[in-house]
Formats: sequence, C-alpha cells, structure tokens
Amino acid sequence: MLIVAGSLVVTLQGQELGDFRVPEYTDDGVKKSEITGNSAKIKAGGIVDIKDFKIEFYEADGETIKMAVKAPQCTYNQRGRIAKSPDNVRIENPKMVVTGEDFAWDGEREIFKIFKNAKVVIKGGGDIAKTASPKESE
Repeated sequence: MLIVAGSLVVTLQGQELGDFRVPEYTDDGVKKSEITGNSAKIKAGGIVDIKDFKIEFYEADGETIKMAVKAPQCTYNQRGRIAKSPDNVRIENPKMVVTGEDFAWDGEREIFKIFKNAKVVIKGGGDIAKTASPKESE
C-alpha cells in the first residue's frame, strides 16, 4: 500500500497510483480522516480520479471510525478539498446509513450533498421514532 502525503500527490502529476491512502492529521498529530482507493490518476491542478473511493472520519482518539463514505469512483480536487461523483455513494455511521447517487463533499466546510435518490436508514430507529411522536408529549 502506498501512503501519500497531500503535497506529494501534486508532484506526481500524470502518474497512476495503486492501492493508496492519504491520511489527514490535526495539528496535534491525531488522525482526522483518511482517503483510500484502489487506484488514482493524478491530473493537472491537483485533480485526482479515484477508483473505489473511501474516506473515513475518526473520533478525537484518532482510531475510532465515526463515519465512512464509499463510492465506486470520484474526482477529488486536492486544492479545494472537494470530491464529486455521479456514481452511487454510501455514507455510514453507527446510527444511520445514507445512500444515493451524484454526490459532492466539501472538505473545507465538512458538508456532504447527495443530489439524486437519497435514502436514509436509521439504525435502531425505534428510539428516534418514539421521541419524534408529538402525541406522547401532550
């Protein structure tokens, strides 16, 4: 597996990488997130086409995964920290699974958008449905 620092990827323009990961750390050295893929093609301007895209976000301990995002492919702009894909996407955390098509992730603002066929499945939804019932609060 190839480990690539964010600034190194830019210097590899025109090359293809296989089985890679790009971790991001806080100023304190704790892992914040990690992008992985089976292959990546580095293009001009910090654009990377990634196959089998996955990004994991970590809790403050830097080890526990709090959310994972998977897509068959995406285009990632390193400079703007933006990932986009017209393909299927799956976002999962311990409480829910979100699926859909045509997504964008803004890493600077930490925002995900799914533009088509978004579906949310709440895990253990009984508690959520119970607290959302207006009749029980009367």
